[in-house]
Amino acid sequence: MTVRIYLRASTSEADALRAREYILEQALLNNLSLLNSVEYIENYSGRKVARPELTRLLSESSSGDIILVEQIDRLTRLTSSNWKTLRSEIEQKGLKVVACDVATSFKVLEHTQDEMQQRVLESVNSMLIEILAATASKDYEDRRRRQREGIEKAKNHGKFKGRQANPETAIKCEKVHRMVNAGVEKLPEALKTYNLGRATYYRWKSSQTQTTASALLHVDQ
Repeated sequence: MTVRIYLRASTSEADALRAREYILEQALLNNLSLLNSVEYIENYSGRKVARPELTRLLSESSSGDIILVEQIDRLTRLTSSNWKTLRSEIEQKGLKVVACDVATSFKVLEHTQDEMQQRVLESVNSMLIEILAATASKDYEDRRRRQREGIEKAKNHGKFKGRQANPETAIKCEKVHRMVNAGVEKLPEALKTYNLGRATYYRWKSSQTQTTASALLHVDQ
């Protein structure tokens, strides 16, 4: 049996490594040996079915292996149909999902001598995992909906600027703008000098225009 530790973080590897410490702690508290374990660090959205490390984990797994995660939402934020597909693949391979936020998933590994008790425990565990999988999906959908509503509200108030350039890019755009205005170089040459794309520059310029307009509107009020 191999414990396959799946560490997914949609932002940075640092978040995945933070989760690793917690998982190791919980495994120790629940007497789950990690002597024979493999780690998979994924920087991908849990909404996507095709994830490189998850795909590798499944392909390398054998019946009886354990997928160990910090929380169920690290494994899935999938839609109901996509989660059913992933769950079916996990079950067909004979893998067990153990999540640190589902205490019963550790208990299932203990295999009590009472067969009826074991079946009840497995049923409760499966139900909890299903509930958390559905909750993770709904949480994702709710956050995206609120994001869309926030953007729409900002647009209606003239405050939405779209995706902003990072500070380094913004500085380059400012320099290009000054060079062009001063007549030092024409726009194509200035963009080439600072290795900027035309679309990036105009996106920055548009955001500056919106900022100025918003400021003037605020003063008028």
